[in-house]
Amino acid sequence: MMLAPTLHKTLLAGLSRAPLAPGAGAPTALTGLLAAVPDELRLWHTVAASDLWQRAGYLPPAPAPSAQPACPSEPTCSRAAEQVLLSILHGIHPELLGSWLAQAQTLNRQLPHSCLVPLLDLASQKPPLRAAVAALLGRRGRWLAAQQPRWAEVVGVDVDEDTDSAGGSGSGPAGGQANDTVARHWQLGNLAQRCDALRTMRLADPEAARLALEQDWAQEPAEQRMALLPCLAVGLNLRDEAFLERALDDKRKDVRGTAQHLLATLPGSQLSERCKARLAALFTLERRSGLRARLGAILSGNTGEPLPQLLVQLPAACDKDMQRDGIGVLGRAGMGEKAGWLLDLMACVPPAHWSDTWQLTPDQVVDVLVAQEFNMALLTGLVHAAGRAVQTTPDAAAIDWFVTLVSGNGLAWSKLQIPALLLPDLPCLPAAAQERVVRRWLEQAASQPPAYVHALAWAEQGADQCAKVLSPEMSRALLRHGQRQMAADEQPDYSSRGDFAILAKVLDCADLAYARSNWPGDDWPHWPQWRPLVDHLMDTLHFRHTMHASFLENDA
Repeated sequence: MMLAPTLHKTLLAGLSRAPLAPGAGAPTALTGLLAAVPDELRLWHTVAASDLWQRAGYLPPAPAPSAQPACPSEPTCSRAAEQVLLSILHGIHPELLGSWLAQAQTLNRQLPHSCLVPLLDLASQKPPLRAAVAALLGRRGRWLAAQQPRWAEVVGVDVDEDTDSAGGSGSGPAGGQANDTVARHWQLGNLAQRCDALRTMRLADPEAARLALEQDWAQEPAEQRMALLPCLAVGLNLRDEAFLERALDDKRKDVRGTAQHLLATLPGSQLSERCKARLAALFTLERRSGLRARLGAILSGNTGEPLPQLLVQLPAACDKDMQRDGIGVLGRAGMGEKAGWLLDLMACVPPAHWSDTWQLTPDQVVDVLVAQEFNMALLTGLVHAAGRAVQTTPDAAAIDWFVTLVSGNGLAWSKLQIPALLLPDLPCLPAAAQERVVRRWLEQAASQPPAYVHALAWAEQGADQCAKVLSPEMSRALLRHGQRQMAADEQPDYSSRGDFAILAKVLDCADLAYARSNWPGDDWPHWPQWRPLVDHLMDTLHFRHTMHASFLENDA
């Protein structure tokens, strides 16, 4: 409350020292009303009247006029899908928000207007949601985000960009406007916008994008170089090799490491060829023959030709050229320094090189390496190389090698945790190859429980990254294994709760008949312990079924 100077002085000094004349200290409009108040009550009546006058008559400042025109309305998702989204935002199955956004993007539906503000707020708090929300904003959502700098920054909306296109149609600038936006972000944007712009440019024209990066590379700060160089993984090709070779001499270790990784990933790179030559000088493959060799092969389960023996000589030293190629840069826990160099060299050579050079199948190459004294270093490097080989456009040989390694079994696999190491790269394979791997895991799960864990991790990874839903056949296989595991246990443990939570997110929900069958009978004595998990699973599947159906409803 703001008091008039006269009234404030009277309150501080008292009426005896600063008498208050009738009507003094009050707004002019209240002078007549306060004139009839007795002298002993005039001070407090004046204070009360001034307070009520200020609160009741306060006019907020007029908002600054927006620089953007009002945005026209446009069609969004159905009302049923809107109600499902509102339920999710109000806390009913909030874990399915990513699935709702992914399905809306698949069906080319935009966010309902009633959910724009809460989703923009949520995206500003949770960075993983930003790309999904930005893709569904539509013209009105982009216009709204441009009114609030906090939203505009996290969603990647430019005020100028949306002002120019507010009267158009669609979900964002198109054609020349899109190109202008990318160019503006590349030249003037923050670091995140520049990285996004560079990736977009690489998708359109990898050569021109790399030349744009090269043009100002020497003047880029170290932090910018560290963030921009990994963007060349999009559209990576041999024309990028010369620039990446120069980046091997960068002053920053992180920049050099990124260049080393990209060159090791690039098929046919000179870095890979240099590592092949170094390993060729260290390896000697001896073909074995004779009765003793054949007997040993039969005892090991090999009925064909005896496998050759690999003799390995560890590197004598790690010279500057090897260090430039990333050899020995990272310490390898649990193994000696020279074994670590051997691992780094193996990681830079595509696995198909060994099967082609030695004229052996992938399984036979693995058997040869397992029999070697330094098998842990050799196999770990081979696993890293297999993951790199499928990160670019994988050929049939790279896929076969990856499947061989990720779905193998034995002491070496369990000791090195090979499936867990390759799991992040499994989505690089075609869908059919991925399901082939998971089926092998499920076949192994009866004797090797971690195999089921790997299958669930793959399913959850697909759900989290792209809201992928399993095929009906894979859904039945995963659920059936979970039901068998449930029937064998008296009560759920912590891992069981996590397994059921994953199943609830990834199982096919188009036809739920399969999900209602194969459960233990009603007289099963352990139902009290398992019922909450099963009920939550079925409730989530029914909610997802409703969510998917809601997008197909027609408001008309």
